[in-house]
Amino acid sequence: MDAITCEYSTLVEKYHVEIYSKAADSVVTLIYIVISQDAPDKQKSIDILGYIGSLPLSGGAAKVSEMRNWIAGNINSTTTKLNQVPNKFGGITYTLYGTPNIWFLEIGDPTI
Repeated sequence: MDAITCEYSTLVEKYHVEIYSKAADSVVTLIYIVISQDAPDKQKSIDILGYIGSLPLSGGAAKVSEMRNWIAGNINSTTTKLNQVPNKFGGITYTLYGTPNIWFLEIGDPTI
């Protein structure tokens, strides 16, 4: 499986995206990570996670809004991958987990 990565860093935060696919036109898994020396800016992270999460969704604005509300409502309850918060939107599995300094959003099935 091929992977594409992209990173953006500031002095205090790092944003990292990994995209896995079997072919150039089909994304299997997308992993988004926010790492911060202090607690990441919650609203900025919710906005970015919501945007990244909306990319593979079809089903219109209602599904995107539902997924973004789910991220905003669960970002504080995530702790580790063992205590992850999964959900499905438009037939796509989303998994949110992390700590106060690192948040992960996995989209798709990472076992494929």
